[in-house]
Amino acid sequence: MTKKAQSHDAPLRLWEGEVLPAWIDANGHLNDGYYAVAFSDATWRVQDYLGMDAHYRAKTGGTLYSVEAHFTWERELLLGQRIHTESLILGADEKRLRLFQFLLASDENMVAATMDLMLLHVIQHEGSVRVSPFPPEISARVQEVAAAHINLDRPVQAGRKIRDL
Repeated sequence: MTKKAQSHDAPLRLWEGEVLPAWIDANGHLNDGYYAVAFSDATWRVQDYLGMDAHYRAKTGGTLYSVEAHFTWERELLLGQRIHTESLILGADEKRLRLFQFLLASDENMVAATMDLMLLHVIQHEGSVRVSPFPPEISARVQEVAAAHINLDRPVQAGRKIRDL
C-alpha cells in the first residue's frame, strides 16, 4: 500500500495476514506471543507509512524503538483465520509516538486483541543508539496523521493497566 492510498480520517489498515500453524499453542488457539508478532509487523508498516522506511533507516540511521506496551486479549483466534490490524496515533511529541493498534478477525471484523505502545525515535550509528527528535519532514507527517486521529473515538482500552488484586 502506498502512502497516498490510505486516508488519515480512519484507523490505518496497513497489515493483514492469517493465523499460521506455528502460531498455535497447546490450547488450540493463537499463542499470546504471536499476537505480539502480528502487532510488531503492523508497527513496521506504520513506521514505513510515516516515512521512516528502509531508505530512511539506511540514509539516516533513524528508526523507532518500542519502549513500553500494554496488551489486552478480547477473543481467541484459530488456525487459518484471516486477521488484520487497525492503527491509531494517539499522540506524538518531538521524539515519541503513542500508537494504539487493534488486531481483528477479518471475516467477523471483531477485535481479538489490542496493543497500546510507546515508541521512541532513535538514531543508530556505529553500534551506538541515541534518542533523537524526528526530522522536520517526519515530524510533519506524524503530526498530520495524529491530528486526523484525534477526531476518532479513543479506544476504551487505551491507557489501561493491570489492576492490583
